[in-house]
Amino acid sequence: KDPNKYLRLSDGSGPFIAPLAHWAVNQDSPMDAERYLDKIRWEKIEEIKTGHYFDTEYLAAYGLQLQILERWDRINSGDGMKILEGLTEKI
Repeated sequence: KDPNKYLRLSDGSGPFIAPLAHWAVNQDSPMDAERYLDKIRWEKIEEIKTGHYFDTEYLAAYGLQLQILERWDRINSGDGMKILEGLTEKI
């Protein structure tokens, strides 16, 4: 089977993602970078949810937002910041 027929074309956001990632990489605080990137992710998910009310797209978007919240719950726990800093030191 041809995998190309299953690929989605870019929605035009590609050129805007690179500067965001570049900014995040250059931050002194990994927490600030992660918070900023998750804020951008959250806003994009909110755009996707627009016009969807309890359908598959809405539920998938809700699930992604829930994953972001669960991730921040782990980060905000006692050892979360240490783990985050350890991951960024490896990069």
